[in-house]
Amino acid sequence: MNIGDFEIVKINDVKPASVIIPVINDGGVRSVVLEVRADGIRQAGEVCFPGGRIDDGEEALDAALREIKEELLISDDNIINVKPKFITMGPRLEPVFVYECELIGYENSYNKSEVSKVLTISFDWLKDNEHILPEERMKTQCEYIYGEYRIWGMTARVINWYITKGC
Repeated sequence: MNIGDFEIVKINDVKPASVIIPVINDGGVRSVVLEVRADGIRQAGEVCFPGGRIDDGEEALDAALREIKEELLISDDNIINVKPKFITMGPRLEPVFVYECELIGYENSYNKSEVSKVLTISFDWLKDNEHILPEERMKTQCEYIYGEYRIWGMTARVINWYITKGC
């Protein structure tokens, strides 16, 4: 699934984005690696997947791989089994291409200018701790409370979809 396969309609000059679901397998326990956005950047303190805007002329997958390497300070050698998953909409109605990968040899490194902390959360914990928000707030919206961190919005929707489809 390449960005060139789709006609992209820009709304309010918002560029499409890519995110990647980084999965680690630690002693048979499958977990996702999430980031807490650093102070000084848009949406500081929010929990998210590695990802970002797709540069002009760049493919969606290339953007996702570029972003995960920049944000988690890893190389191609740490990334295996990359797969396209689906396309969703971001907070500004931009298309967001979602990929998954497995990380090997990851040592919890991250770029401090973009990430303030890395969270590694098991899918079992996520399955057991989903909270569906009341209908009056948002239909079919979920969130996860992980210690002091609230995982919500597109990140929670992607996690929910991933778990529902049998990660």
